This record gives sequence, C-alpha cells and structure tokens, in this order.
Amino acid sequence: MTCPTCGSDCYDNTAKVAGGWKGPLAKCKNPECDFRKWPPKGAKAASPRGAKWTWGTLSRTYARCFLLAEKHVGESSKRTKKDFTMADLLASTATLLIAADRGGMQEAAPKAAEEPLDQRPAALAAVAADDDDLPF
Repeated sequence: MTCPTCGSDCYDNTAKVAGGWKGPLAKCKNPECDFRKWPPKGAKAASPRGAKWTWGTLSRTYARCFLLAEKHVGESSKRTKKDFTMADLLASTATLLIAADRGGMQEAAPKAAEEPLDQRPAALAAVAADDDDLPF
C-alpha cells in the first residue's frame, strides 16, 4: 500500500490485526509522516480459525502431557538424585500443555490400514459377499 499522505510505502498489519493485535491496519514507513489506517470503530477481528479443542481432546492431551512429564521428571530425579514434588510434575505438565497448544499439536489421526485395493476390505469380512454390490 502506498501512503496517501506522502507517497511512501506502508507497513501492512492486516494479518496481525486479524490475529487480535490492537494496532493500525497500515502505517507509513516514513518516520516523518504520521499516517495510520485504523480498523472501523466497533469492528471485531475475525478469528482465523474455529475452536481448536474439544473437552475430550483437551482432556486426552492433558493426560498425555502428564504422563510425559511424569516420565521425564522421574528420569531427571533419578539422574540428579533429587526427589521431585507434585508441584514439579504439574509445572512440567503445564509447560507441555502450553507447548502443545501453541504448536498446534493434537492427537494424530489413526493411520489407515494398508490393504490391497483389489481384495475385499477386512472390515467387511462379516458381510456376505453377495449382499452388496462391491466389485470384488
């Protein structure tokens, strides 16, 4: 974008504003120019994505983080010959959960079984072959 006041280039902050940043949409790069373009009053930033977690996935992720923290804090305790407290374990769990959330980590989708495409799927073994119209 070109500054309408002085003709210099402008910083484009639209992505930052969409992410919740409370600054101007555009700002002139010329330090002597004071041009700033602000979002309309009362406009709310659009969320770039829907809900990231469900209660089930959050609970499973927390449980996995707790088990990982327990494993690593326990190994560290054995190595350093210092006992750990529940507070140490919970702090490690919280650190892992925050990292999982910020990194967008979630449970991996189950991997599909690799079955030959020219044979009847194992999941349909209980269904009689002449009851359906599958080509195999």
